[in-house]
This record gives sequence, C-alpha cells and structure tokens, in this order.
Amino acid sequence: MTKIVLTYITLILAFLLVAACSELNTDIPSVPKINTHGDSLYSSTSKNFHPKTIANSPNGMYDCSECHAADFSGGTAKAGCNKCHPTINVHLSGILDPASNNFHGKYIRNDQWEMSGCQSCHAENYSGGYVSPTCLNCHNNAAGPENCTTCHGSP
Repeated sequence: MTKIVLTYITLILAFLLVAACSELNTDIPSVPKINTHGDSLYSSTSKNFHPKTIANSPNGMYDCSECHAADFSGGTAKAGCNKCHPTINVHLSGILDPASNNFHGKYIRNDQWEMSGCQSCHAENYSGGYVSPTCLNCHNNAAGPENCTTCHGSP
C-alpha cells in the first residue's frame, strides 16, 4: 500500500513540475532606467548639475562611492567619475591624514605638484567651488595650498 501511495505522489509531483514549467513567459516588462541624478546632470545651469548635488549632500562625494565604487571607477552604476575627473582617486579614506598613504599632499607630490585637478572642483582659488569644504580652512596663508610654506614650512 505504501508503495502505491508513493508512486501516486511521485506522479502527481512530476505532473505539477511539468505543468508549472511548460510555458515560458515572454511578456515580461523591461526594467525601467533609473535616473538617480535627474536630467541635465552635466549642465552647469541645471539644479541637478552633479557638483551641486555633491555640495548639498551631507556626506559630500562619499555618497557617490555607494554606486560608483570606493575609488569612483564605476561600481554598480558602471559609470566611473574618473573618466572626466582623473584626479578623483585622491578622495579615499585618509585624505586628510598626513600619516596615510592616501594623504592628499602625497598624491599631489606624486603628481608633480599639478593642482589643476584640485581646482576643477575646489575652484581656482581653492575656496570650495562646487564642493565643500574649502581648502582654505587648513591652507589659510595667501595663495592657499600654493603658498610656499605649505610644503616648505615657515619662510
């Protein structure tokens, strides 16, 4: 009797399996494109211009790393910030710590003291530009980070 019950149960399960998988559903709607940043992401006059979004964010550009990877190379968004901003990889953990390998001063030294990458976001005079904080909070001598005493100490 047990053998007959097991045979029926097996047949019923096999039938349900075949019936459940017999037809492929092809009318699945496509996934909508998610536009986190809104329109006009690259237009400086738009309220959605990405530097303005960063400036208004409580965590600044570190919020970007959630989708664009910790080194801003693309991440799950598959859109790397460093394509347009090649110096963005300086903004890693330890950027403000002189003992860190990621300290911004070490990065700039290794980049032959080229400051244009900094100026592209922090303004030509390092006053903050599209991002915050301003470099002038720490580099408060005339010419900000470009003051000779920044690297060479007191005059």
